Amino acid sequence: DVFGTLRTFSPQPDNVKDFLEEEINWTNSINLSGSTDRMNYSFTGGYTRFDGLLPTNELERYNANLRVGAKLTDKLTADIKLNYIYQTSENRPNLADEQQNVMYALRYIPRDVPLSSLEQFEIGPDDLTNIVGYGSNLLQIGSERHWSNGTFTGNPYWSVNRTRNEDDRNRLIGFAKLQYDFTDWLSLFARISNDTYTDQRYEYQDQGTRVARGIG
Repeated sequence: DVFGTLRTFSPQPDNVKDFLEEEINWTNSINLSGSTDRMNYSFTGGYTRFDGLLPTNELERYNANLRVGAKLTDKLTADIKLNYIYQTSENRPNLADEQQNVMYALRYIPRDVPLSSLEQFEIGPDDLTNIVGYGSNLLQIGSERHWSNGTFTGNPYWSVNRTRNEDDRNRLIGFAKLQYDFTDWLSLFARISNDTYTDQRYEYQDQGTRVARGIG
């Protein structure tokens, strides 16, 4: 290989399968409700966690939903609903021909290259002894260790551990309605609603990454 290690030229079984993890999805929820002759309420809380196929890919979501209806007078009623959602995610997979797209990298790894040889994803002192074909800018200890001297893909283990992304979203959905009944057949209501959120996204890569994000 490019580090001077002699290897047999034979296909490696389950190369892609060995990298991927089992997807796991947990969902938990709770519901409370009640009513009287002048009021009713309902509360729902939920938690979802998703562990993806790729190592270090996780998503969590918390949500709370409250709805209250009240008869304020014989003619005036109110209906209020609030829904709060918080979602956080780590290491969403990159897509298309992005160099840090793990599936793109796995597709191009020759079948005779064992993935175990890439688990050590940082160049170490021993790698520099018989290295073949690398330019001087890729020879730094601690930089990304790759199976070739090309720069069109990354080491999948480096990609999931050293080029990471995070995102957080807080969302609040609100609804309120007041209705006044003049008669059995005539009423007037006022209604207001709102849907607002904040979204924060972070992307970073360690020094030593072979190709910067977005460079093709």
